[in-house]
Amino acid sequence: MKLVVPFLALSILLTGAARAEDAPIALDKWGRYHVNITPYMPSVQPGKPVKWVPKVSLVFKVGAPETDDIIELQHFQGKKKWGPVQKCKVESSNIEKKLGRGATPGTFSLVVPTCLMDEALAIGATGAFSVEVAYKQTGAGKLHSKLGVYSYTVKTHNGVWPGKGGPTKLYHVDHDFRIGEGWVYVNSEGQVQVWTWFKYDRKGENDVRGGRLRCSVGGKKLELHENPTQRTNVDFDYYPTRDKNEKTFWTLWYWWTRAPYGADFFKANPGTYTCNLTVAGEVSRELSFEVENGLAKRAACQGEGAAEVRSLDEEALIKVQLKKASDLAFDKAALRKAGLYGRKWSKGCPP
Repeated sequence: MKLVVPFLALSILLTGAARAEDAPIALDKWGRYHVNITPYMPSVQPGKPVKWVPKVSLVFKVGAPETDDIIELQHFQGKKKWGPVQKCKVESSNIEKKLGRGATPGTFSLVVPTCLMDEALAIGATGAFSVEVAYKQTGAGKLHSKLGVYSYTVKTHNGVWPGKGGPTKLYHVDHDFRIGEGWVYVNSEGQVQVWTWFKYDRKGENDVRGGRLRCSVGGKKLELHENPTQRTNVDFDYYPTRDKNEKTFWTLWYWWTRAPYGADFFKANPGTYTCNLTVAGEVSRELSFEVENGLAKRAACQGEGAAEVRSLDEEALIKVQLKKASDLAFDKAALRKAGLYGRKWSKGCPP
């Protein structure tokens, strides 16, 4: 008896594209990558109305991504759909092979696209917006719907101020929900990284760059590099008056150990870690977390798939207490109200 395998079934068997372990997961953060949404303004001319469209950076863990996979985004203005489903093609430059740690050993792929909405759909509006994302594995013919919903608030500020008339109104996404967010990440080489966000003006960057993070457990000191690394800037220029130009930044920084020292230290020294961050001579933040089995312990709300905070085993959302913060004024309740782009937190999260 001759066995005949239909072509479609054969192609799926050969590619393995339909395997459950290859299904995409929308992550909130992985190492240097994280979700980020900003307004893009196609044309800014003094004295003329300005419109914007969202620019959305995403992070997916995918077992076997292909360059004809499609990311689908449905944008909303309030509860109303804003335009048709946006289709964002996965490019080879969006795919990175990674080596997992902890409960996710072996290699996997990150897909890290940035998708810009069609400029023809640009609007001049503020308020509440959101985007719902899906991932289509084209080779398997499988659409993974509602992998994540990200909410954000758009506000205006005084932009270009021409010689006559009032200022031109420009747009920004309010990122106050980032202040108080902190992470510990252990990379595949054994480097430990401690991440946190700041809000400051042009002068504030030097204060943070000169800041020192000191971490200890049971009287033992975790040696961190003195000079932090700046990873992400979300910023906007504005004019409080016609002749005065200011700038606001929400910026993500991290302090790091030399590899593999950090991971070895974690393995040898489990327990409660306390990290004091001094900026301009004052304690700005206290970060704390538990280490067990060589990794920072994650909150109950962290995990893959349906978890509130979608992350892998090597990354932990940690407790951040703002002390004498040197940041610009911000909404102190924003993180708990709308952290990670509108997350509805359970008890104990954020930590």
